Amino acid sequence: MPLAQRRWYIEQAETFAAAVRPKRLVEVSAAEITAFFPRYPREQQLDDWQFRQMVNALQLLLQEGKARRRRKARV
Repeated sequence: MPLAQRRWYIEQAETFAAAVRPKRLVEVSAAEITAFFPRYPREQQLDDWQFRQMVNALQLLLQEGKARRRRKARV
């Protein structure tokens, strides 16, 4: 991922984490994630490409969290 995009991805992941607080990411349900998607882009008036980047950022965040839990479970 280009460095210029990386900061935007991080900001989107941080925004999502803040939106679901006080829950930890591992505690967030699929329904809560799904509910976030239509509301946030509309509130922020995101362009289509920004919405796609937000979805990608959250996918990466959640995949990384899952991978960390698996690595931790092996130890």
